[in-house]
Formats: sequence, structure tokens, C-alpha cells
Amino acid sequence: MFKRKKFIVLYLVLLLILSSCNSRGKSNTNNEPTNNVVVPVTPPSNPNLMINVSPNNGGVCSNINIPCVSVTICSPTNPESCQTIDNVLIDSGSIGLRIFSSELNSSLLKSLPIETINNNPIANCVGYGDLSANWGTVAMANINLGNESTIESIPMQLIDASYADGGEQCLQHLNGPSGSGSYTLETTPVKFGFNGILGVGPIIYNNVTSYFTCTESSCFDDTKIIYQTNSLLIANPVAFLSESYESGITFKFPTLGNNGATNAVGYAVFGVGTNSDNNFESGVNIYTVAIDRSCGLFICMPTTLYGTSIQYGFLDTGSNFLYFNDGNISNNNGFYTPNSMLTLYPSNTSESGQVITNFNIANFDNLYNNTNNRSFNNNGADIGLDNFIDYGLPFFFGKTVYICFAGMTCNGVDGPYWAF
Repeated sequence: MFKRKKFIVLYLVLLLILSSCNSRGKSNTNNEPTNNVVVPVTPPSNPNLMINVSPNNGGVCSNINIPCVSVTICSPTNPESCQTIDNVLIDSGSIGLRIFSSELNSSLLKSLPIETINNNPIANCVGYGDLSANWGTVAMANINLGNESTIESIPMQLIDASYADGGEQCLQHLNGPSGSGSYTLETTPVKFGFNGILGVGPIIYNNVTSYFTCTESSCFDDTKIIYQTNSLLIANPVAFLSESYESGITFKFPTLGNNGATNAVGYAVFGVGTNSDNNFESGVNIYTVAIDRSCGLFICMPTTLYGTSIQYGFLDTGSNFLYFNDGNISNNNGFYTPNSMLTLYPSNTSESGQVITNFNIANFDNLYNNTNNRSFNNNGADIGLDNFIDYGLPFFFGKTVYICFAGMTCNGVDGPYWAF
């Protein structure tokens, strides 16, 4: 399913396309070993989250290249009231924690204070490119990530399609005044593909989606008022960890073979440039970003591919394909299917000048139909937009990728930036 917030935040998750793929037959006829991790990641010693890619747990986190973690939510008013939620997508292309309220026990749910303006609850609305959407209240919670906790309670979203007016205002906002759009609200974790999303993108406060204030039965747009107060906005939990870990996040993923692996385990290390596990490795480049409301999270990295300038390039663990537009590569329903492996050499603007990187594109039909693997580093798809390139999870395999948050300084350089 290709999920993105059109024109505001490219929030790519890819669930719908893959739900149709899940019905396709698969036979393990490939000559390479099914589990083909070439170099696993050494577990970091410092605070981190272990990332389990596509564990296929009970219908959630079951699609390919879905990096999932566990998150613990605690009540600000009763620190002993906590619950760990598994199978949460860790997404560098979004901001803040969103969890289905149906996954929380009644005791914890009742003890999470709902954010309000003039005693009216605040709700958040976000739509995706597959025409699905999340709707639900904004609640305060203490968030535990691995063995670290936020130093204060922060706003998160409780996803609940039935809340207040049943998301009527959310859908009207997404579908337009004429109602010509076709957005629908996600109602269950199985339908959505995971129990929630942990957005750890380079912006701290989520001012890129729409907020409403509600009564028991109706809601109205209050975005402008809410945006004036950061404390009311859904926030990136990592930026609220202790001082040693708040500056950013460092992703470490294993190196895969050309046929992928049944499962890949990586790590998200808290902080950038603060300890041995998140210090820059040799040869790392810091990539210049542009702040633009047309771009994913307003943060984009200029890219050149085939000699053509691409204005909006971004790194996104929440995208399970490499997304770009190339009419010269054969495709099947948008999935690239070249006759033989292709290597592409995009050039990106770094602090030290143009740096050429590379990624491979394999025949996705062969990858998907001929193995039992769920983790791939070379699957690509057509984004349908000439001026965008989305470096999804396949790009992260075999790399250490650093994200320095806005307002932070990492390794002596002010964020926000990506580095790899």
C-alpha cells in the first residue's frame, strides 16, 4: 500500500500495492539460500531499539521491508500504568507516535489525558496516497523506547476511526469541499498493516498534518490555533529522551544478498555523534536539505539522476521500495522488472559537494515469486512523480544512516540533516 500525504508530507508506507501481492503464489525455486543476510549488524551497546523487518506477526508487520519495533506507553498520572505495543512501524518519513486505541487496555486508555483547547478535545487527521487515513484524539503519554524514556509526557495520537463525528471532518478535509475524493479511515491494525507508527523524522513537532477540536459529536478545523503552540502538536519521542540521546537517531541495517533474506534485524541508536555507536564512520557525508512545504516533512535533498535534477529527494524507512520515475525500466503494475540487475548512480548535494551513491534494481517479480524472503535491498517502483525520489528501506540496508533533528547540533553541524 503506497501511503503518502499528498503535497504536504510524503509519508510513504506501501500497503495497498503489497496487499494485492500477498495473494500471489510463491515458490522457493531460487538457487541462492533463502536466508541470505551477508553481514549482520553487531548489537549496539548504547540505548537503542531493535528493528525486526517484516516479522509477519498475526497479520501485522507482514508485508516486505516493514521495519517494526516495540514501544511502551505509560500514563503521565500513574507511571505504574504502562503497556508495551509490538509491531509498530518505525518511520523516518513521519513525525510522532500513533497507536490504535483498540490496542491499549482500558485502564491505560482512561489514564492518558486528552489534549484540549477551551475544554474541547484535539483530534488529528492524516491522509495517505493510497486514499486511506488516520483519525483520532491527541493524548499525553510518557514513551519508553528500548531502555530509554521521554523526560516528560508528550502528545501522541490514539487512532480511532469512530471518534466524535466518525472522522467526518477529517474526510471532508481530505476529499475536498465537493467530496470528490475517495479517502477512507483505517479501522483496524490488520487493515493498516501494523499496530501504529513511530515517526522519527528530522522535524520535532508535527505541524504538517491537520488538527481539529471536537465535541462529542462534531469537530471543526483548529489548525491555525494549534500550530501556534508546539506543546499541543504530536511530537517525535526521540527528541524528548535525555540530553545524550535527543539530538537525532542513527539507523544500522545488515547487508543483504541479491535475493534478500527471510528476516533482517537492524537497530535504531538514539543520538548522533554522542557515543561510539552513533559517531560518524569513515567516509560519511552530510547531505544538504531544503525546507519546502512541497517536500516530505519539508526537508529534501537535491538529487541528480540520469543527468536530470530532482528537487525532492528524501530518506524514508517507512517506504518499503525505492521510489522514482523511470519510463525506460519495464514494470509490472508499477513494480520495476528489468531483465537483469540495474545499478543506478544518483548524485546528491552534500556539505562537501556532489557525492555519487548507488543502488540496485532487480526484477521484483523474480524476487517475490521465487523466494520466501521478506527483506530486499533492490526492489523498486514507479513513484508516478517526475520530481521526486524516495530512498526507501532498501537504501538503508548495508548502511549506517544518521538523522540530525531540527534545532539540534550533531557532530558540530546544525540540523536538520541526513548523513550516510
